[in-house]
Amino acid sequence: MGDDLKVAKRWFSGRVQQDITVVRWGTFGVPVLVFPLQFLPGLAGPQLHRLRRRQVVLASGEGAWEDIGSSWQLAACLGAKAVPNRVDNWGPAWAHEWSTWRRMLPQYLGELT
Repeated sequence: MGDDLKVAKRWFSGRVQQDITVVRWGTFGVPVLVFPLQFLPGLAGPQLHRLRRRQVVLASGEGAWEDIGSSWQLAACLGAKAVPNRVDNWGPAWAHEWSTWRRMLPQYLGELT
């Protein structure tokens, strides 16, 4: 994935009352992405209360196309809002791709049962 295929669009969202940036690579259609760091700092009320009753797991590798730093940023933001969370670092051998997610899924589904 080269940066020459990167497309970024930015607009103001009335729903979250913030600027939103959507980034995509290639020509695979129009993406629908949510960036929690853009709305979580302003989250309050019933939505925040519901989130505080959950355990957020941020699983990330450090291989190709991964940025574990953003997981740590999100964890800090969640912690500041008293939302239980953890970052699971799978290390540099795990890239942002299907084989990683296929390996992660059974582990995290097992934690739910």
